Amino acid sequence: MFDDFVLLETLGVGGMGSVYKARDKRHDRFVALKILRKDLSAHPGAAAQLEEEARVTAGVNHPNVVQVYSSGAAHERIFLVMEVVDHGSLDDLMAQHTRFSERQVLETGIQVARGLKAAHEKGLIHRDVKPANILFSDAGTAKIGDFGLAGAAEPKPAAQSEIWGTPYYVAPERLNNDPEDFRSDIYSLGATLFHALSGRPPMEGETISASELHQLKSRPPSLQSVAPEVSRGTARVIDRMLAPKPENRFSSYEELIRHFERAYRALPAARDGAAHSRAGRTKRILTAALLLLALGSAGILFVAFWKAGPPRAQTPPEPTTSATYDETAALQLRYEEARRQLIDGRLDEAMTGFARVGQDAVDQQPLLNWSRFHFGLAALLEGNLALAHDAFAQVERTGTSSTDAWDADLARFFLETAKVLAAPGAIRGPAEVDPNSTEAFALLLFALKAWQLREFDQSAELLKKFETAKSPNEFKWIADYKAIVRQHLEDYAVYTDAKSLPRRFKNAAEAQAALEKIQALRKRVQTRGVLVDVLEEEENRLKGTVANLEKTGKGTPKPRTPDQTKKKRRLRASPGKRSSFGM
Repeated sequence: MFDDFVLLETLGVGGMGSVYKARDKRHDRFVALKILRKDLSAHPGAAAQLEEEARVTAGVNHPNVVQVYSSGAAHERIFLVMEVVDHGSLDDLMAQHTRFSERQVLETGIQVARGLKAAHEKGLIHRDVKPANILFSDAGTAKIGDFGLAGAAEPKPAAQSEIWGTPYYVAPERLNNDPEDFRSDIYSLGATLFHALSGRPPMEGETISASELHQLKSRPPSLQSVAPEVSRGTARVIDRMLAPKPENRFSSYEELIRHFERAYRALPAARDGAAHSRAGRTKRILTAALLLLALGSAGILFVAFWKAGPPRAQTPPEPTTSATYDETAALQLRYEEARRQLIDGRLDEAMTGFARVGQDAVDQQPLLNWSRFHFGLAALLEGNLALAHDAFAQVERTGTSSTDAWDADLARFFLETAKVLAAPGAIRGPAEVDPNSTEAFALLLFALKAWQLREFDQSAELLKKFETAKSPNEFKWIADYKAIVRQHLEDYAVYTDAKSLPRRFKNAAEAQAALEKIQALRKRVQTRGVLVDVLEEEENRLKGTVANLEKTGKGTPKPRTPDQTKKKRRLRASPGKRSSFGM
């Protein structure tokens, strides 16, 4: 016993204290209980700073952050009460497997960056991003933990895994005792992902002095020099994260995530099937390893992140042994709140809401699958294909679990739709989709996946079908998402306007005019993610064109004489080539 907690097993021991899996008697739930060493607990400055960090961290509500419920003191020890995430860490997996697929590492990077972004918005930097602090709630879902602890007190390195967490992953400015900010965490995440991709940290050595380490960090190796099979796009992102000077790294988490997503989408189409197969094998390895890690301890609690609750069901589920009628009604209210957040554009909050409902609805169908679909919907709207793919793949793996006649059709709908959404590459949906049934929701999901794959014409066609669909009475809530469709169709008009601009120019003035039009169009974009990337790429191309034309002396054209104008009209045979932005 420790205060109101029954200690069940030790999850880990570190330089600052120990972490236990415990039963919270007051709230009747499993938790992770981090108990600090007595000497750290007695240090007034460290104790005050840690309690403040815990207070702020408790306000970070994000699916890729290990949630801190509360903090307290008992038996002369400070403790933190946290969400249980007992399916292992990236550090555990690195001890068993040398390296991981590019797709898997990018998915993990995107998720961790989103968690760090959510914490940064609350004024937190992590200061100790490393493999040991990237935890998994299942084989595909990463969560960043231990916020602020490195800032409160320095752990003393002892074992090799502790050494990794200190010199190999820390940013150069920390070694120099210079001020740290979120870009220091970006460096540490980059070093961690470098290790996962290449099988080795950015620098190696059993005993590295501070001066040697400083020199090594001033000349970071190129990822492709160590792992030449990694794509150029991914290597550029990781290399930039490891820039010795903070100002040469990404200027915001939004920019980092956007480049991660761009690298993920840019994995060559020819490799897509093979990469998907490799990712599948990697994920099976991850699953097996995580299960072994979990089964090695008594009293397993599977806190499944993807098992996230329900949209409104066709028929309310019957109360089960694990959920009373009141509990089911409470879940429904929590789901409705998450759905409202999604409609209002508060996508991170919505994803968190769906996920947390699912933690309490693991045995309730069809509520569970509806919530997975809605989590995937929110991820697509956020521009996060990696999270969306994993949500739909989870539904596909569940299969048609229901044998009740009343929802057999719904179970088949879940499975068939999930197969299309979880498949790699372009949307290849059923030949016919009934827009006046539950299948209208599939139209929306297909359209948004096509959008994120830059198949804007296909997406617009599907969106228009969804817009005219008439949902059956029991699924009237589907129509709530037509406002989302209108935003995307308005952005499709932006895309077609940009696509209609000339691609070839006679002089810098013409290219500059096109550049200004693209910049104006960017300001009209309402959706997140890929369309912004497309317009940004075209803007950068046009800037280069303007510079090249000015360099070659083709600046503002001289006025033509009447005779020159007539001659030019006779020679003009056809309009200039139009840009499709490489779609």
